[in-house]
Amino acid sequence: MNTNIPAKLINDKFMEKIASNDLNKAAEVATDFTRLTLREEGLLRKILPPQTITAAELDKQLDTDEPVKIIDKEVSQPLSMSVGFATLPKNRIMKGDRYRVDFARILSPSYFQDVRRLEQYDYDIRNVFKENAIKDHMTAEDVPFFAAVDAIVGNTGNAASSVTGKVQYYDFSTSNNPLGSAVNFDRNSIVEATKILSKGYTPGPNALGKDSTPIRLNTDLILMNANTGREYLKLQHSNIGDLSTDLFKNGLSATTILGHKHLFTMKDDVIPDGVAYYFAAPQFLGKFYELEQPTMFVDRRAFMVEFFIYSSIGASIGNPYGVAKAKFF
Repeated sequence: MNTNIPAKLINDKFMEKIASNDLNKAAEVATDFTRLTLREEGLLRKILPPQTITAAELDKQLDTDEPVKIIDKEVSQPLSMSVGFATLPKNRIMKGDRYRVDFARILSPSYFQDVRRLEQYDYDIRNVFKENAIKDHMTAEDVPFFAAVDAIVGNTGNAASSVTGKVQYYDFSTSNNPLGSAVNFDRNSIVEATKILSKGYTPGPNALGKDSTPIRLNTDLILMNANTGREYLKLQHSNIGDLSTDLFKNGLSATTILGHKHLFTMKDDVIPDGVAYYFAAPQFLGKFYELEQPTMFVDRRAFMVEFFIYSSIGASIGNPYGVAKAKFF
């Protein structure tokens, strides 16, 4: 897309499509712009890149008429062991688990306006959709996803998750954290938080199963808001070496810090200050599908024009061990 095209010319072409009742073409023009902006800004879309599927790839269910897709999980199997000679192995039925991805439709507000009034704007009127409808879409995707993450790790820091039986939420502001004393955003707490996903799994009192097979994952992405991220700028050279100088000179432009990819967001209403989330790579985490990509609907009735954006998506965390959370302050 040529971003140097004057906004007035874009509006004129857009209005020509509406005036000629070529509404499909008018929708296509805005759909391209909308889809690119949404993919760029959505947090969920950067954690789990979406895959486009068709209705033919869905799986019918007995309990609902809503769109559903069933995903297979990697099998969990016990370790080999040392035995005496003339000892046969125990039989184990080969069986794998599955999880479902439920879909929902997301709608932006519906905007109405007189065609004559729309012709008077000298700026790109599609910015209305970028600033409003697109933000609504991003929020509608991100908020329930992080609610699901919080439900997995639990609301109480330094305690076993009721879902996995593993401690996946470290609260360093309390004295019962893994470091044994109330600390803040320092080198020790930063490093300790990156260990959550890589530690082996041992069933706790709240574990759902008794399989003690180790589950070890690498932290692929660390997400925090920009306010929390700027705490890195306070770390001295004696703490993190030359990275301290680079961060102080360039700010949060670095996407990899201490060997881990970082994502900084301004959406502090979704990601609170002092909190960081840790995610395994997408193939170890879950699925995000688009049944309908964000699409702009345009309709004209006499001199009034209506437009809104809709999509149909589904996302699920198939591996609850692939998420973690840390609170530093």
